[in-house]
Formats: sequence, structure tokens, C-alpha cells
Amino acid sequence: MELIKKRPILWWVLLVCALAASIVLLAGRISAESGSMQVCAAMEEKDLEVLVRESGIPEQQWRERLGAVGVKYFVNDIYTDLPAMPLVENRARTSVIVPEGFDVKAYDGPMVKTLYLFYKYGVRVIDNDPQEIEDLLFRAVMDRGERLLVITPFFDKDNSVVADIEVYERCLSDLAERLRSRGISCGEDFSCLDAPQPSVWLVLAAGIAPALVGAWLLCRLIKKERWELPAALAAVALLAVLTLLRPEIAQTLMMLASAVLFPCAFAVIMVGFAKNEPPQLGKRPLAVTVLCAVVFTVLFGLVGGLNVSAIMATKEYMLGNIMFRGVKISLLAPLAFAGVLLLWQLVTDGLPRAKLIRTLAVCAVLLGVAGAVMVLRSGDVSSHAPGMDKVLAVRNWFEYNLFVRPRSKEMFIAVPCIVVFVWACRRSLPALRLLGGMGVCLECVSVVNTFCHAVAPLGVSLMRTVLAVAIGVVLGTVAVCVLEIIYRAVNRKKA
Repeated sequence: MELIKKRPILWWVLLVCALAASIVLLAGRISAESGSMQVCAAMEEKDLEVLVRESGIPEQQWRERLGAVGVKYFVNDIYTDLPAMPLVENRARTSVIVPEGFDVKAYDGPMVKTLYLFYKYGVRVIDNDPQEIEDLLFRAVMDRGERLLVITPFFDKDNSVVADIEVYERCLSDLAERLRSRGISCGEDFSCLDAPQPSVWLVLAAGIAPALVGAWLLCRLIKKERWELPAALAAVALLAVLTLLRPEIAQTLMMLASAVLFPCAFAVIMVGFAKNEPPQLGKRPLAVTVLCAVVFTVLFGLVGGLNVSAIMATKEYMLGNIMFRGVKISLLAPLAFAGVLLLWQLVTDGLPRAKLIRTLAVCAVLLGVAGAVMVLRSGDVSSHAPGMDKVLAVRNWFEYNLFVRPRSKEMFIAVPCIVVFVWACRRSLPALRLLGGMGVCLECVSVVNTFCHAVAPLGVSLMRTVLAVAIGVVLGTVAVCVLEIIYRAVNRKKA
């Protein structure tokens, strides 16, 4: 393949440096995350007073019963009375709330990633059932690595304080049981994430990878392959200068470049497959081609995603003080790029004008619907919201029955499209080839995107990808069986 053909020795040296640096950074991150497997809860005295007043139950009884289900600390102020500095995730999940003047990067003491049960989180008890709060706390621990849960009074749909102590006991005990089944101890104490602070030059070395991919992509598009190494060297030199002057900006640029360029490079390869592969599809079983396509797509996305994870494996990102703000761009830009490539291929296929217009119109409508589904998120919505009860029911089923919940975009759209794409290439169906190709690119984008969240443990991100691929392949196979039946029925009528 063109990506691994004979290249200058210096190119291979740069690649080895990028891989070695990424492995070192990922090893540091994995080591830190593997030592953070304890969760407990805390409550401030002012909130305990509210519960005592509203319930009429003695304070000591509240302390004993909540302590038995994981509330280890009762404090006046979480920032001064705990054995570690809590880094409270803000409501927008874009940073952490800390005391004024506190510097996360400069602080050498223990710090713990913390979820504070803000009021908007608490209005989720329905008929004395705290299931939604339990789910929210579970996702905070599993998906975002929070290790201290600051519990506040629950509220019902009428904005009244829930004063039934059994509601709190049931919520926290059920949460502890779910977490223990996933290898996380709950109630004894919390773990502080010993996040590494690697050298900016080690981070730069990992950033060589997107420089190489970007140089290959640029030279491929302008058809100047001999410029690839000079372009890569120029990119690395610019990143080195920027690292020297503004290391934070250089790090952000490298993460964004990796998140965008890897899927774009994959899109070029995918379009080449669609153009050159159809004559060969009949020479081997469809299942073999689908398996190869799935493995290649996922591995390519994993390489890009793990490179992003390596570049952001620094203290402030892992502790949530800084979030990668290019997630939406890295999601949409490669899809737009892939769409242009696939549309150009469709236009140059030589279809009759009327058929081309119909095909483009159908594709535009279906892509618009799929795009709306892809971009919209349910997030931590409440079932109070109109129409959200069914969405939450589906999401919760996967969350309760699997180790982690796979990403819906991958499971229901992206991975099945890989199977459909290969089948559409074999059957020479341009509209389905375009739609399926967009889905294939979405899978690569989604895998990379999964690893763009530094607060999410690497193992959880990897497991979400594996489960999404396994379920998506099954759904894609069913979809292709249905399409094949329809295809043959239509052809029989034409005959």
C-alpha cells in the first residue's frame, strides 16, 4: 500500500520517534489510571442540616445510615476539610471549579476528580425512585473518571426536597454494587489521580505523527509525492518553534491536527477502495472483504485516537482542568471532506444527468437526517423531558447489561455502514456507496473522537469501541441481508 511503500530513512526515523513518544505517554497515563480505582461520597454539613430538618430524623441516624452506603466524609467545606483538593467538574463540563488563585498545574499535593451534585442534577427523583441520579453518578465515575461524589439533597419533580432516607440509601447502595461489578471499590475512600506532567518535547515528538499524515495527505491531493518529506519536516519545525514559544497552543494544535487529519487520510484511502475494488469483489467472499474493511477502519481510527490520547496525557487534561475544545470540528471537518470526495466520485462516474440528480437528492435528504441524529445528543437529560423516556430506556438497557455503553453513533449508524458500503461497491449502487462511505468515514471519526476526552479512562474508551463494533457488525449484516433480498426482487421484476 502507498502508505507503507519505500520511503527515505529520515521518514522512518520520524515515524519511530512519534510511535515511541506516544507509547511512553500512553504508558504514563495507563499507569496513573490503573491506580485510581476507589470511589466514595461526601456531604457538606449545611446539606445534612437540610435533610435533618425536612425529615425529622436525628442527625446521628443520617450520619450512620449514609456512612454505611459510602458517604465517608461529612465536612463544612469540601475545599478545606478533605485530605485532597477536590477538582469539581463545572456544570458545562468544560473545566473544574477550584478556589480562587488555585493553580492545578503548579500544585504538587493530592487532587481528586469530583462530581458535585448540583441542583439541576438533583431534580430527578420520580415517585421516590432515584434511578436517574444513580445513573448520572455511575456515568460520572465510569465515563469521566470522577472519584469523589459530593451528595446534596435530592429534589422531586415538584422541586420539593426528598427527605426519605431510604431513597438515598437505595441510590448509593445500588451504585456501589454496579461499580464493584466493574472492578471499582466504593465507600472505603477515594483515589487521587497521580497524573503525569511529561516534557513538552516528548509531547512534540508524539505530534510528529499528525505532521507525517498531514504531509502525506497534502502531497497526495496536489499530486506532488516527492514533497512529502520536506512538508513533514517543515510542519515539525513549525511545531517545535511554537512549542518553544507557546507550548499550550502547540499541544492543542497537535491534538486537533491528529483528530482531523487521520480520518481525512482514511477518507482518501476509502474512496480509492470504492474506485478500484469493485472488479475484485467477486474473487473472494463478501464476509472476508467486510471483515478486512472493519478491522482496517477500526485500527486506523485507533491509531489516530491513541495518538490524540498520548498528546493530551498531561496533568491538566487528565484532571479535567482543560478540555479539548476541537471535538465538534474534528467530528464534522473529516465528514465534510469525505463527502466532497465521494460526491466528486459520484459525479465523475458517468451517470445520466437525470439519474445523477435523483441520486444526489436522495443522498442529501438521507445525509441530512443522519447528520441530525449524529450531532444531537441526549446527554444527561431527564425523563421529565418530552419524548426522552424511550431514549433513556434504550440507553440504560445497554448501560445496565454491558460493561460500558457503546456510542450510539457507532453502534447504530457507523459500523453497520461499513457492511453496507462494501455490499454497495459489489453491487455498483452509487447512492448507497456514497451513503455507506459517509458512514464508514463516520466510524473512523467516531473512534478517534472517543479518545479525544482526556477525562475518560483509556480502558473504558477502548471497551466502548469494541462493543460498538461487535453490535454494529451484526446490525449491518442484518441490513445487508434485507437489502440483498430487495435488490434481487427488484431485478426479477425488471427481468
